[in-house]
Amino acid sequence: MEKLLEKIAIGIMVLAIASPVVIATTDTATVTATANVMSICGVEASPDIVFGNLVPGEVSGTATVTVTNDGLSNTDSTDVTVEGTTWSDGSHTMVVGQTEYDDEVVADWTALTASPVTIFEGLIQSLPNPNSKDIDFRVTIPGNQPVGLYSQTITFTLECNEIV
Repeated sequence: MEKLLEKIAIGIMVLAIASPVVIATTDTATVTATANVMSICGVEASPDIVFGNLVPGEVSGTATVTVTNDGLSNTDSTDVTVEGTTWSDGSHTMVVGQTEYDDEVVADWTALTASPVTIFEGLIQSLPNPNSKDIDFRVTIPGNQPVGLYSQTITFTLECNEIV
């Protein structure tokens, strides 16, 4: 009987050694999905304005900036606003309103402000996309303005309503 038990034990050990061991594993793979969701509004303005050399009391020549809607055309209305910053040379300033614009709608020059003012209403309603409008600018240098290289930032904002 001992021999039989010994043979059974050896048989079990052989089976345990010879039997494949199953190990559960998991593997994963991933992909990246992207979608470029474009704005219904896109605005560009160019060129930069260079008024050149001016003396106190002088009014500059006219500089024309082209404002372009380069967004998608599925909008039912778009308005363009303009605003500006105070002129500065780092030491001295000029008020924002020294810059004036002519939007070709109102016959007179209008002083630029630090708050947004609508200059074009319904910009894309009558023009194919992309479309643009010109706006003229000039600056008047106050008679007592200190000498310096002054700069100002003029910001155009395009506000669109999407057709859904």
